[in-house]
Amino acid sequence: MPLIMASVFFMIKFKNVTYKYPDAPANILNNINLTITQGESLAIMGGNGSGKSTFVKLIAKLINPIEGSIEINTADSTIIPVGFLFQNPDNQFVAVTVEKEIAFTLENIGTPVEKIASRIDEILEEFSIKHLKNRLLSELSGGEKQKVAIASVMIHTPPILILDEPDSYLDLYGQKNLDDILCKLREKHTAMILLRVTQYPHEAKKYPRLLVIDDGQIIADDKPENIFNDNQIVKNSNLSYENKNQVSFSKINLISKNDNSIKQINLNNVSFGYENRMLFKNINLSLKQGEITIVTGISGSGKTSLSNLICGLTKPNNGKIEYLDSKNQLVNIENIRDKVTGVFQQPEKQFFLPTCLEEIKFGPNNLGQKIDSEYIKSVFDFVGLTNDNFLDRDPISLSVGEKRRLAIALSLVMQPNFIVFDEPTCALDPAGVCWFINLALELKKHDKSLIIITHSGLLVKSLTDQLLLFENENIKNIEITDNFFENHELGEKLINDFD
Repeated sequence: MPLIMASVFFMIKFKNVTYKYPDAPANILNNINLTITQGESLAIMGGNGSGKSTFVKLIAKLINPIEGSIEINTADSTIIPVGFLFQNPDNQFVAVTVEKEIAFTLENIGTPVEKIASRIDEILEEFSIKHLKNRLLSELSGGEKQKVAIASVMIHTPPILILDEPDSYLDLYGQKNLDDILCKLREKHTAMILLRVTQYPHEAKKYPRLLVIDDGQIIADDKPENIFNDNQIVKNSNLSYENKNQVSFSKINLISKNDNSIKQINLNNVSFGYENRMLFKNINLSLKQGEITIVTGISGSGKTSLSNLICGLTKPNNGKIEYLDSKNQLVNIENIRDKVTGVFQQPEKQFFLPTCLEEIKFGPNNLGQKIDSEYIKSVFDFVGLTNDNFLDRDPISLSVGEKRRLAIALSLVMQPNFIVFDEPTCALDPAGVCWFINLALELKKHDKSLIIITHSGLLVKSLTDQLLLFENENIKNIEITDNFFENHELGEKLINDFD
């Protein structure tokens, strides 16, 4: 049952709030003053590292300010529960299966035992994830995990609902489904405070109030249309993809010292799936050095599984994958570790050492390769981590954009021929997205082959040499024509992040 009572008035009030993370060189938020009243719906935007996630974590009491206070005032002394969706859905899962994850939330809000089973089915139906009921959370795609996390948070319609970039891992269908659910919630529970952090201008424009955070300050608090009409705010706070300036990259040697370089990867009648679910069957695909291949499709269609197969992290159920050198000779899969590398959808999953320097040395050292400090510096400079302090930083302490750059550096230091990027622009601000586009084009100049998994229309429009669509357990090769985004069915399904 909903916990919101119309007779209870509440609001959130920030008074001179400042926050600084332990060991951080500077405050992430400075002297914030703000009031949010009952029934308000707000979008929150700003560049990576601006303080958006910190702001909402303070409201949820996940962290406490070092100065100032945050009050949640009510008409009585009732504690107001906060529903919070983390940017990374893995951070909030406590169960093994989807059914048990939903059951855990229902148990915590006091649902009678005899009603839990029927409520689980109702919730799965409402959030369009009934087909995931018996699946292991560990086997879900990023988008599927996001949908389960959203359902588990929104079950009890909390008076304060905070969504930290809930659309990061969602395809266009998932985004539209989330919008529909939030619209119904706002109509049914008019007293609810809804806060949504997003990087997408088209999502922010759906809310009556928009906060823009930049360099630890709220620099704009107004209707979205007023803010987006202010060119100075839009430009300074990285709110738009329109200013896609060229990025200059430092010189770097990305040519492998190994003569046995891989020039082509062939997938021959490859099938892959789990015990009770086949993802794709008998696919045939050729990937050539120096080309950019974009892979797209709905969440859960098998895109990440394909990337793991290409990198040799998993084996196909049937068929074979061939790695060919410049003489068209087969290269043993045991010898591809430095030639075919991957950058995960969640870069922190690639980090397990205490400093960035140790992380970047780990791969080459494991293959018996020695890299000198000058080359390490050149790789860091190339990905934009130019400050010497990065070498000694804990990778987990980095911002979203910095983590992404470090993960790319871990791949480049191996001097690979093929690099697989799984949703590389996920949770990046427009400046970060444009940086990645320029990086991809620069790597292509170095004769690198890139396989990019994405839902982004901007990446498809800017980078595609070969476009592959996962659909109905198969892969289709799609030709991009002049009117592709206006007339093609797939073009209309991609996230429109280029307007």
